Amino acid sequence: MQGVATPTVQFAKFPEALIGPHDALTLPPESDAVDWEAELVVIVGRSVRRADRAEAEAASAGYTVLNDVTLRDWQHRTREWLQGRTWEATTPLGPVLVTPDELPADAEISCTIDDKVAQKSTISDLLFDAADLVTCVSTVITLNPGT
Repeated sequence: MQGVATPTVQFAKFPEALIGPHDALTLPPESDAVDWEAELVVIVGRSVRRADRAEAEAASAGYTVLNDVTLRDWQHRTREWLQGRTWEATTPLGPVLVTPDELPADAEISCTIDDKVAQKSTISDLLFDAADLVTCVSTVITLNPGT
């Protein structure tokens, strides 16, 4: 796409996959290859379609975190990642939303398991920023508040 940064792999997280940050996560018995990644999430605050960078930035209400639980054996059954990444009730989201002006450029994303840091990085290491993602995805589909 001309003028739009295009992430090479995209996948959806359907609402049924999302749970609260402290809800119990029940791993699906269909997989023995469960993995996870701490991710930064952009929350859309207003409807946007075919956004340019300025519109994408204006449409971003804020950010939160998500535990991207993935069933790697299901993900790699095909070249499409959807079936491994959106199992029902497997994706803790939140609990805090920060507005764009509150998020430092070097904000840290980390995951701690049993008091041990398992993942640690900063958002400056991201391949695509939030505006790139909103611009790209809004080219394909209208993004609505809460997306």
